[in-house]
Amino acid sequence: MSTNMNPTTQRRLNVLMRQHLLSKPLLLANKATTSLEQSINQGSKTSNKEGIITDSNNNKDELGVQQAISELESGKINVDQALDRAMDFVEGGSYNTARKVVFSTTPYCENDLQTTRGYRIIGLSYYKHQDFKNALPWFKKASQASTSIQDWFNLASAAAQMEGQEYLAAQAFEQLEKLHTNASFQSKPSFWNHLYWYVISLMNGEKYAMAFTQLNRLKLAYKRARFTDAEYLAEIGLPSFEDFLTTSLLLFKRINKMHQAEEFLRVMIEHVDDTGKKVIHKLIESMKSDNNVNTDDVISSFVSS
Repeated sequence: MSTNMNPTTQRRLNVLMRQHLLSKPLLLANKATTSLEQSINQGSKTSNKEGIITDSNNNKDELGVQQAISELESGKINVDQALDRAMDFVEGGSYNTARKVVFSTTPYCENDLQTTRGYRIIGLSYYKHQDFKNALPWFKKASQASTSIQDWFNLASAAAQMEGQEYLAAQAFEQLEKLHTNASFQSKPSFWNHLYWYVISLMNGEKYAMAFTQLNRLKLAYKRARFTDAEYLAEIGLPSFEDFLTTSLLLFKRINKMHQAEEFLRVMIEHVDDTGKKVIHKLIESMKSDNNVNTDDVISSFVSS
């Protein structure tokens, strides 16, 4: 927690902590049955329109592989530095090259942490190419006996975007929540941010019923927090209130239930401060003007390296 926050934010945070809202997950929220969830299966689906990123895999990258391995063998760089270079290739879109570096580095790994990191990088090289099928086995390897929250989030996010992997996605996210619990919900990124990103992955995978269930947990968190200014929400680990509302409305839009979105906003407006009320009024006016939501259909998911 920040030690130099303003007195108003500190006071609100102290009240919230006294109510134990920061140390307890909203375990009952995911069992709630609301009009939002009851409407899900009646809606229509829209396809995921995200593009495929290509692998550059040029001669310069191949030289980079040879150089990394040569320097590793000579002791000029260590395993972690070689894996850093592999991750740089992933971030640069050179996915095959990144995998070659990892595979060549594996025999030199000195501990399970380095081996697991290699698995994670390979998984990310497929994930960022939108190849969830090939990413999944590597994320599974990385998460085996792992106490890293990021490994379980990566697995949950990939599974959420694949057909027929609902159970695996739910299992992985349950394990992630246990790890956050063990860390007294002090890990970064926060549990609430992971939950928000998980909802987005579920939406990308057109698992709208699961997305609504988890979104209701976020809804309850905002209702309990009451205050919606950016600094306060950042301190307690919640995403911005406007981002939450925009994602919620996009979910209604995807199942063709925008007539229920306005009621959702009217319920929320009773539980937030004036700042939150202004955001909601703006969205309601936008909906009235064009009966739509002013947001992109394509949303990106977040995985951790």
